[in-house]
Amino acid sequence: MIPPVIGSETASPVEKELFARLRDEVGTADWTVIHSLDIAQHRVNISGECDFLIAVPSLGVLALEVKSHRSVSRDASGMWHLGGDPPTRTGPFRQSSEAMHSIRNEVARRSPGLKGVLFWSAVCFTNSTFSLSSPAEWHEWQVIDQVDLQSKALSELIKSVLIQARNFVASKSIGWFRPDSGEPTAEQIDSLVKILRPSVECFESPKARRRQRDGELIRYTEEQYEALDNMNPSRNQRVVFMGPAGTGKTLLALEEARRSALREERVLLCCFNRLLGDWLRNEAEPLKPFVTAGSIDAIMLELAGTEVPSGAGPSFWRETLPTLALEKVLDGGPGCEPFDVLLVDEAQDFLHEGYLDLLDSLLLGGLKQGRWRFFGDFERQSIYGSSVSLDETLNRIAPGTPQFELRRNCRNPPRIAAFVGYMSGLDHGYSKVLRPDSGVEPSIIYFDTPEAQVQELVQLFRSLEGMGYRGGEIVVLSPKASGCAAEQVREAPWSDRLKRARAVSQGGIRYSTIHAFKGLESPVVIVTDVVSIGTERDQSLLYVAATRAVERLYLLASTQLRPLIAEIFLNPKTGGAG
Repeated sequence: MIPPVIGSETASPVEKELFARLRDEVGTADWTVIHSLDIAQHRVNISGECDFLIAVPSLGVLALEVKSHRSVSRDASGMWHLGGDPPTRTGPFRQSSEAMHSIRNEVARRSPGLKGVLFWSAVCFTNSTFSLSSPAEWHEWQVIDQVDLQSKALSELIKSVLIQARNFVASKSIGWFRPDSGEPTAEQIDSLVKILRPSVECFESPKARRRQRDGELIRYTEEQYEALDNMNPSRNQRVVFMGPAGTGKTLLALEEARRSALREERVLLCCFNRLLGDWLRNEAEPLKPFVTAGSIDAIMLELAGTEVPSGAGPSFWRETLPTLALEKVLDGGPGCEPFDVLLVDEAQDFLHEGYLDLLDSLLLGGLKQGRWRFFGDFERQSIYGSSVSLDETLNRIAPGTPQFELRRNCRNPPRIAAFVGYMSGLDHGYSKVLRPDSGVEPSIIYFDTPEAQVQELVQLFRSLEGMGYRGGEIVVLSPKASGCAAEQVREAPWSDRLKRARAVSQGGIRYSTIHAFKGLESPVVIVTDVVSIGTERDQSLLYVAATRAVERLYLLASTQLRPLIAEIFLNPKTGGAG
């Protein structure tokens, strides 16, 4: 089923019923069904839609038009009357046929090897008995009505239409049709899906005001479609999705939360980073009450019913708080009911016994038998000191868990992706970078003194303002928790516009530590206070910071690093962009 859920936005309840029957009936396990398929290249209208496009191996592809009206008739003038709808000259059979031919023409144009696949059309009248006959316009076997649906399996009705269609076409001795070819094959159906699916399924994050304003729609890549297929609970109960920064892991986690909410399942969507947790909670707001989202710290504090003590250090967050939260969950108090689905973003930072024990107690069936998805970058983004490997963790909590690798960068333009590979020593890089080349190189700006760095930063603000960037599109990141360059800016108006990322106001320029901004992105990223790049930790921090940039990247680096950086680019260890 593509998509694998059918949501409340679908107007017709009967479509939901047919969706469930196609999904669940015996004999459809190897079928592929695309529902609510928008047809951009309609051969008659500007655009159109196919209710269900059903691909049955060795039989054909059926475009099924669904009509839920309680009365259907055609008068002497040829006008169709469907329930209380306005009369129309375009009947349901022509509507279904035109949709089918439009799809077939586009598929054949894109993949000539599919020209021999039988495409046919039919109409399903779910709430009425259809007795009209017009052999010149449709065959009686192209009709599925209320009586048929009540007496037979929908899968058998679909197969019957396609078998009758094959017999009819074979009787006409049409050259392109080979009755004994066994088409469509599984490979042909995969090709069909790859052609049609980008027009079928796109993702717009739940709270999309900013993207609507900017006219930005996030479309899944072919690789991510395969990842979405692996999310299907009928296929895999537990999966680890792994990949470098920018490969869409967070968006996949959100999409899985959306799909689970449509199935009315209780979902826990958590991450490690507090800023990312705030963003996830905001994005998932429309999915309440089914989805609980946020950082693990915020979730643990709420479960434990406690506040952060004065001077709380790492041991409080990694040991004391997980223990307090776990005790409350085991006590079974209000709000501690197990979740149906667990989604963990930034999973590389959760490979710690205290966190895993808590997550195990929060999931129905636990980590060993429950349904969960981990999304993480296990190569470079673990900057919180976790020494436990993914394989060790999986062997302990759920041996044999499949791992799905994402390698296509859909965030950074090619020059930034390549820069990341050079500067951070990324081992494997990206298999492909999807954004087009903007022609803008990442820029390294050297400074001799802290005061000179501040002046360079202010000059960057002026330049970016001249390019038309707004404050909210710029973030300044530093490895320093205090005393960073952004805090030293005193020149107006920039000193007033700079705001800590957690308290950013409209139009303000955000600044943050690299740690705190992990998992997020910004059109413009300025990395300051780069005074060391020689250690593995330095490279990990630089990797996290640089991969936040969607359009432009600037590094403010100490002049002492100039020879070392020149050597990196003259003798690179990796190209980074694949």
